[in-house]
Amino acid sequence: MANNKRRVSAVDKKVVRKQRRPKLWRIILFLCLIGGLCWGIIRAGMWLYDSSISLYASAEKAYTQYQNTHAANAQTSATPKIPLAYKQLDNILFIGIKDYNNLNDNASTMFLFNINHNDNSISILQIPVNTAISANKSYMAIGDVQKTGIANTMQAVSKLLGINITQYIIMDESTLLQLLAGFNGFDLYVPTDMNYEDIPGNTSIHLKQGYQHLNSKQLLEYLQYRSDDLNDISKAERQKDFLQKLPDYVYSSDFLFNIPSTISIINKSLITNTDLLSPGNIKNYLWAINKNSLTIKILPGHFSADGHYWLPAPADTINAAINKLFFINDK
Repeated sequence: MANNKRRVSAVDKKVVRKQRRPKLWRIILFLCLIGGLCWGIIRAGMWLYDSSISLYASAEKAYTQYQNTHAANAQTSATPKIPLAYKQLDNILFIGIKDYNNLNDNASTMFLFNINHNDNSISILQIPVNTAISANKSYMAIGDVQKTGIANTMQAVSKLLGINITQYIIMDESTLLQLLAGFNGFDLYVPTDMNYEDIPGNTSIHLKQGYQHLNSKQLLEYLQYRSDDLNDISKAERQKDFLQKLPDYVYSSDFLFNIPSTISIINKSLITNTDLLSPGNIKNYLWAINKNSLTIKILPGHFSADGHYWLPAPADTINAAINKLFFINDK
């Protein structure tokens, strides 16, 4: 019995040793697979390297061609052309109002835009809305004429400046706020603390003095404020500062991204009798602002004794200033 157990034990050990012994063909197959995989990885790396070198060379060549083409285009378009529509629209009166629901309300802002086709420059004459004009042997602010309609406003401005004005654009505060939102804020200096409350008029202005990054609502407050000693003149100066900085923002990444919505707002929300506000014309107009000079002046004059009105300078002084600003004699 004991001999049988020893025989069985010996057989078992022999079997166990046989099972644990690795087969040579398996080892060879495994090494071949590993070698093939490594070779494949090496070949793939070499292909990727060669492809990346070729792709980089093609991209570099394309970029060089783009730079050369862009430089040539920039040279030929150094003075961008104003759209043909502007040939008949030299002077455009801009009027800012509180709300479209009350169109015949007093104007809060008044500009006259002029486009010179000799040098493609754009000039702006700011007309303080408290500018005094004669009315029935008395005086009234030119901004109040808007209460009687846009036709009377254009007639009053034409008489004041000695220029025939037939084109206009009217914008309310809500539309301006939408347009300003497309710039993602402006960096401006607030010259003094601005605090003003008009509960019936739904106007609240609170800005601190100093350099600030103003959002669209704060920027609207900055442009609206007129409760300091200089009244509409200080307001005009701040608006001038804003307009002079505007070209720097026209081609910012924030504004370029919002150009489609800006064009949509302009075409849907402005009240105007001009057809120049097509997408193509707006694009060219913005390009002209970015590339050419933008000159801004305030209507010559001085304050009345009580500070209530801006008294315009004599007609010959205004005529000389307008000729210098708009180059009317060159047209």
